[in-house]
Amino acid sequence: MKRWLILLPMLLLSMLLIGCGETPSPTVFSSAGNTWHIGFGSAEIAVPEDSESPLYIAGYQSGAEIDGILDLQRANAVWLGTDADTGILLIGIDCVGLGSDTVDRIRGELSDFCAASGCKAVAVYATHTHAGLDTLGLWGPYAQNGKNSDFMNNLITSAVQAAKDAYANRQTGALTYSRTEAENMQYDSRYPLVYDENMHQLRFIPDDGGNGVRMVFFAAHAESLRGDNLLLSRDFPGVMGDIIKEQTGDDFLFIPGAIGGLIMTPVMLDEGVPVKDAAYYTENCRYTGELLTRMLLTIPEHTEIPVAPTLSYAETAFDVPLDNTAFLLMKFLGILGQPSTRGSDSETGYYLTSRCAALRLGEDITAALLPGEIFPELVYEDREFSEAGPDYTLTGNTFPSLSRIAEKYNCGTLLIGGLCNDELGYILPPDDFLVHPTLPYFERIEDEIGENHYEETNSAGIRTAQILFAALEEVFAATMHTDGNAGT
Repeated sequence: MKRWLILLPMLLLSMLLIGCGETPSPTVFSSAGNTWHIGFGSAEIAVPEDSESPLYIAGYQSGAEIDGILDLQRANAVWLGTDADTGILLIGIDCVGLGSDTVDRIRGELSDFCAASGCKAVAVYATHTHAGLDTLGLWGPYAQNGKNSDFMNNLITSAVQAAKDAYANRQTGALTYSRTEAENMQYDSRYPLVYDENMHQLRFIPDDGGNGVRMVFFAAHAESLRGDNLLLSRDFPGVMGDIIKEQTGDDFLFIPGAIGGLIMTPVMLDEGVPVKDAAYYTENCRYTGELLTRMLLTIPEHTEIPVAPTLSYAETAFDVPLDNTAFLLMKFLGILGQPSTRGSDSETGYYLTSRCAALRLGEDITAALLPGEIFPELVYEDREFSEAGPDYTLTGNTFPSLSRIAEKYNCGTLLIGGLCNDELGYILPPDDFLVHPTLPYFERIEDEIGENHYEETNSAGIRTAQILFAALEEVFAATMHTDGNAGT
């Protein structure tokens, strides 16, 4: 800790020499047709052999290298369109998270393909597996970048290949929505105990009766292998995808929901086992995936709701105050690569440029695509939240929960797609935001009831939620249906 504090003045001074990033232009796309045009692509992400750089595992321990491979990470992509000529791509990477700089590399590699194919937007998200290689750089040894450049190049290559395969494999067919309660499969690690108890499924059924695609939104960290794990894996979403493919032939896309506050799956096996080795948690991962898949596959077909072939996508950029000094240091050291701008009212003098999006499918389904791990109460509680000022005091102004904003713009069923197009860390309610008084963002703190405020140390700052929600209101408005048309 002391070494960070010695470096701090020098690093802050050096940041004055770093240029500002440019804010991307908003993207808005809408289409409507007679049927859905959907395709799926997938590519394994190769682990570099004889790499000069170590292979650090992400999510728990710093400087811990992988000790084996349970299953390889993958890049999965879905092409979504309502006609043969245009569409968008949704790309899911089995990893802990992706900065906007990595997302921009993927988009850049796809730019010529997008121009030729009629792809109007590319959204890239992370499944948030804690058993993948470090893709953010945060889990290397002290003050060192934990990313392996060869692996990151492989990741980008696989994402591009999956995207192109999704376009090549597109078929016509129907899309349905359904959900099922994931009973006893989640718990909230921080009060208040609020989370979405459902698995939400969008299922594509091809006209030719062949293999379909299932896109599943579920609010739980992919960390059923737990904290001592050193085996590379997709965690329980990989188990789910493998079982679904084996039993139905369908392809599978896992999308993490509102998982802030450490929404997790519980240990499903006998808690009375005195010694829990790697095999115990490997079995726990398998069993967790099996239980969730069984719940998903027992959804009665007659309960699936048809989704009309209309599509709207809107994306906008926004700037959040970079109050987290630890993030600033990691940015200076080349670990975090998100663009920044100067901002006089942030703790560090900088803002981070990020982005969010809304994806509206049919008349009654809207997915909010968020750049981080949002606390569920911000989404689902029917109330107003207090805004915060630059001095971390509450201002007396309020902003509504995301469900209230979604209702205002007739979003219908609101789905959450977290860790999309960027990773801002945890997104917390300002009125439950607490940092250490002398070492904010470096040391954790407990409140008067003993609640651990760990998540604040991995957040951009107290004002992130209110700024993000203003941007989400903008994209909700841009995709709102008017006079029966998709978007405006």
